[in-house]
Amino acid sequence: MLYNSQSPIGIYDSGVGGLTVLRELRARLPGENILYFGDSANCPFGNRDEKELTAITNRIFSFFRDQDVKLTVSACNTTSALFQLKGEPDIGFRVLSIIEPISHKIARLGLDEVGVIATEFTISSGIYEKLIRRENPDIRVWGQYSRNLARLVDNCLWDEIPAEVEACAGALLGRHPLDHIILACTHYPIVREQFCRVAPGVTFLDPAQDQALAAERLLAEKNLQNTGSEGTVRIYTSGDPALFEEVAGRLGFEDTKIERLTL
Repeated sequence: MLYNSQSPIGIYDSGVGGLTVLRELRARLPGENILYFGDSANCPFGNRDEKELTAITNRIFSFFRDQDVKLTVSACNTTSALFQLKGEPDIGFRVLSIIEPISHKIARLGLDEVGVIATEFTISSGIYEKLIRRENPDIRVWGQYSRNLARLVDNCLWDEIPAEVEACAGALLGRHPLDHIILACTHYPIVREQFCRVAPGVTFLDPAQDQALAAERLLAEKNLQNTGSEGTVRIYTSGDPALFEEVAGRLGFEDTKIERLTL
């Protein structure tokens, strides 16, 4: 692969969720050219098995390779969990996990316990507990999954979301009264206000901020930061561009064209 500091960063997710990561990257690295692919046609990734996930990510990585990306940001907890368990794929560019940076921070906050709300695959993998307790064996990590919330957000089914948030957050907090919960699917911070409504005394943590910081540090270490004028943003979806535009507008990308792309 041929890439340099002007080459794009690739971001991918199972749909609109990774726009939360895109927002943080744009705020921290405004000079970077960014290529975003949201695979809404296959959303949610978290309900799929390892074989399906591998096939999906291989198609995405092939597309990014053709675009000569210098770094791929996995804005998907499910596939980040898969790569943590199975090893990072050898594809010619670095894939930056969304799980590692927030886990590293949580391990150093001095908490006694923390909750994780995510997709079924991420919770069943146990990867958050593994990474956090690797650095801090004393912390207890409690998980709760939702099979539906990512899909509801991706399809802009706003009226159905409050009940699903109340069900999964209530189930976790009913078992473990917690002060801190990681929203470990990038779709979830889009409806963060619903989580705060259900549990107003809980601090809900968004891993996107820590991932953006990790991306900035990595590019600086590799001398690959684009320090030129304002970078470009290209957004592609395998799903309905109109639904993407609705969420993109909520996150400050109302003027960015959304193009349909089938891989």
